[in-house]
Amino acid sequence: MFGRREPAYEGPYYSIADVIVDPHGLQLDPPVWIGGRSQRSLRRAVELGDGWYPFAVSARRATAWLAEAAQTPQWQQRTEPLEVILGPRHKLDPVGNPDQAAAGVREVLNAGATSVSLRFVHDSLLHYLEQLDAMRGVIAAL
Repeated sequence: MFGRREPAYEGPYYSIADVIVDPHGLQLDPPVWIGGRSQRSLRRAVELGDGWYPFAVSARRATAWLAEAAQTPQWQQRTEPLEVILGPRHKLDPVGNPDQAAAGVREVLNAGATSVSLRFVHDSLLHYLEQLDAMRGVIAAL
């Protein structure tokens, strides 16, 4: 129903029709990312979502859980691949330690991440922007 000016739905518990939503979303079907820090959150993402965005889950644990989930019938029945958004366990310092920044990104990509959530060491907006610019070079070199 999202992204539709005149949404309509008929279901067992409610129905909606003859309404106008203005303004309405631009995307018809925005992706649904499921968060969490358990295997259950991953199962929920596989069954109902477009992506899994866990928190406080190590790359090693994510690798094991993803390998296990990939063997399930629900995974096999997916028509689109599951997006997996992981972040390095520590804040990155691509200006001061580009090798560590590259290793952090490599670790989560090797764990199955399709997108990487980055956090930087910084003490000001200018420093953050410098880190962001340096990270562009680190990623280009991967």
